[in-house]
Amino acid sequence: FELSPDDRWLVEKQETEIQIFDLAMLSESPTLTPVSTISGDDFSFSPDSLWLIVTSESTYAIYDLATLSEASEPVTTISGESFGFSSDDGWLVVKQETAYLFFDVASLGMSSDPVATIAGNSYRFSVDGMKLAVYDGESDELKYFDLAASGLSESADAVIDNVTGANFGFSPDGTMLLLPTETGVDFWHIDGQERTS
Repeated sequence: FELSPDDRWLVEKQETEIQIFDLAMLSESPTLTPVSTISGDDFSFSPDSLWLIVTSESTYAIYDLATLSEASEPVTTISGESFGFSSDDGWLVVKQETAYLFFDVASLGMSSDPVATIAGNSYRFSVDGMKLAVYDGESDELKYFDLAASGLSESADAVIDNVTGANFGFSPDGTMLLLPTETGVDFWHIDGQERTS
């Protein structure tokens, strides 16, 4: 079994059956029965404990834990190879072959459409989740997005050429991108959009 990050939900997996228990109900009854039973191969909680992602082969079904019942249907179903969340838990990112689908977590119950689909092989968010970089190995380009200033769209705020490999990242304070090169590391200063070695 696994507990949700907020310790409210307990999920038990038995073969292809996933049972979800609400531990808050223990105050009403000492006998715990599942709130819902869902078919799936695996599961994961969102970091904020609001969503349960159930995996079946290459499909992710997303359930709203606040409204979960035996009759619950997923709020959306997404096909992909893998998924993850931004560092601030605001974005759900699903990998599909050569692109990433970015979903606004706050809108998952209202829209099943991604905010943006961005071609690339790897991505990184800044620590505060307000900046995003996506590396495209086909073009050796790094696309930079300022989520606080202009939100997320399929048009990057800046494109950095000649990036070697996907081992890039943001500085802890989010003011620079560290870019691998064949001879070391370059620094891309976000404010001035200037690259230095």
